[in-house]
Amino acid sequence: MLIDVSKYQGSIDWKKVRAAGVDEAIIKCGAGKNTVDRMFKKNIEGAIAAGIRVGVYTYSKAKTEADGRLEAKTTIDAIEPYKAKLYFPVFIDVEEPGTGTYSKQVISGFCKTINEGGFNAGIYCSSGWRSSYLKGVRADYWWIAKWGSSQPSDCCIWQYSEKGRIDGIGTTVDLNKNLSYHPQPTPEPTPTPKGDTVM
Repeated sequence: MLIDVSKYQGSIDWKKVRAAGVDEAIIKCGAGKNTVDRMFKKNIEGAIAAGIRVGVYTYSKAKTEADGRLEAKTTIDAIEPYKAKLYFPVFIDVEEPGTGTYSKQVISGFCKTINEGGFNAGIYCSSGWRSSYLKGVRADYWWIAKWGSSQPSDCCIWQYSEKGRIDGIGTTVDLNKNLSYHPQPTPEPTPTPKGDTVM
């Protein structure tokens, strides 16, 4: 089971969450170019300690490509200590009212910067936002919100409900289905036999 969380879920008991069947979580990192979610560190460290595969997202407030880059830089600074532990891409969340017409430029700046920082980048939005503002945008990883029983097409993660109840979380929580995001593990390096010289 895949959930996504932020400061709005309050203090989470991640051991109970894992015992309830949650094995994946995407955690809010920030909102805008200088703000890190106040529960980010506690959430990501708690989830990792509980054995949950993690990813992160940043809620974008940008209206320019340059500000999209600044949001990405804030995100990279916050997630760098957890780089080896991230399972999912780094998602930009585009849904802020009044920013729709700028989404393509903002996503371009954000995703390029995330990639330059050595992370995979993805896009989160509603199915309506995608059809209204993101026609023609190509991305390796789409996370689409469409609440109800009708699964959206062409996405690797589907957010299907905002009303989940999970033991260990005192509020409702978003529920998602991981439809196709299953990256191949990085192969272990082959040990060099003693005495050989590597050029």
